[in-house]
Amino acid sequence: MYYLPRGFKRYFIEIKRLEIKESHLKELSRDDLAQFPELWDLSVPYNDITTIESDLLDMNPKIQHLNLRHNRITFIAEKIEKMTNLELILDDNFINQTVYKQKHEINETKHETTEVSDYSTIILSIVLAISIMMNAFLIITLWLRSKQQNIEPRKMTKKFSNFF
Repeated sequence: MYYLPRGFKRYFIEIKRLEIKESHLKELSRDDLAQFPELWDLSVPYNDITTIESDLLDMNPKIQHLNLRHNRITFIAEKIEKMTNLELILDDNFINQTVYKQKHEINETKHETTEVSDYSTIILSIVLAISIMMNAFLIITLWLRSKQQNIEPRKMTKKFSNFF
């Protein structure tokens, strides 16, 4: 298994940005990151991390950017998700991104996380379905009118341009 090596910090003083990419890293622990109290940008894309525990950033209050793109994350602690000062990137992981994005709307200007009502998602789905049905009805209506008047489909647009 691949982990962040102990004693790594002694070779680098006051690391503020750390990127560990394509290293088959399996996990990140609070102790790993405690070595870097000045860290504000952590990027660990293209690794094999599966879980982000709630205490991961306890020793790193300055962290503002956490890039976990292209890992195998199936679980992320709610405490991490709700950190308002943290830009969290979770693209291409095994967590359900659709559910994650529906539950959390990120305000890009303030980096705040706010709950999105389940009702608004349902209403949006209904509006979309109605719109699709109306378009289908319009297409069928135009097709029927073209059949009634024996118009070729290519000429239908010109003939019924006044219809709209």
